[in-house]
Amino acid sequence: MLLIQCFQSVVSLVEDLAHLDKEEIAVGPLRDSFVEAINASARNASEEGFKERQIESAKFAYAVMIDEVMLTRSEIIELEWKTNLLQEKFFGTITGGDRVFSQMRESLDPLPANYDIQLVYLNCLDSGLVASLHKDSASVDAVKYRLRESIQMTRRTMINPDRLCPSAYHGLGEKGTVKRHPRKSGLVTANLIGLIGLVGVYLYFSQTIEKTLTVTADSIFLGQSGQSESTEAKPPNQLMELIQSMSSGVFGKSPEE
Repeated sequence: MLLIQCFQSVVSLVEDLAHLDKEEIAVGPLRDSFVEAINASARNASEEGFKERQIESAKFAYAVMIDEVMLTRSEIIELEWKTNLLQEKFFGTITGGDRVFSQMRESLDPLPANYDIQLVYLNCLDSGLVASLHKDSASVDAVKYRLRESIQMTRRTMINPDRLCPSAYHGLGEKGTVKRHPRKSGLVTANLIGLIGLVGVYLYFSQTIEKTLTVTADSIFLGQSGQSESTEAKPPNQLMELIQSMSSGVFGKSPEE
């Protein structure tokens, strides 16, 4: 299981916000639902063997993202939500935007160790997290691009070929798992195909050369036979010419007469 799958209940609550009218939002109960979902997700991730640092980073990213989403719903919701921010409840801060982006930039390298938290960060950015970059959408897009690029590169080089993006995150366009063969077997297959191709080319040119030599030999033999036949036929012609020339000399007649 991936880290983002452990936080599926949090992801679902965030997705449900888009379908709620501002008047339908009860700030107190909704905040309690988020707190319960985050705590349950953290316990689930711990049971799955994720490190505490990874879990805390995911909790922090989701807390900051949820705060930002709620603070932009309406002025009434903003005033009420400010009194008890999730980032303040879990981490004792009210300026978590700078910190979360600082942590995010430290995890941009395409390494298997960063893969799980990268999926979480990308999900938060796609869900509305802008934090300290709220005045610069190009910077947000640049970070998202780096994350997507890193995720794709990591997925192509991960040791476990069955680990892909979960259905919780739709941005990468793949759900579930697809069996991928290790790179080593792929290289062996490619080398075998190349060897078969070389053998085929060798056999083809060997047959072509053999046919060419056979045809050449036949041509030489036939040419020599033709020359010998023409050589044997020439003496009668030369003899007749000699007799005719002698006759013309003796009798004073030309060959045409």
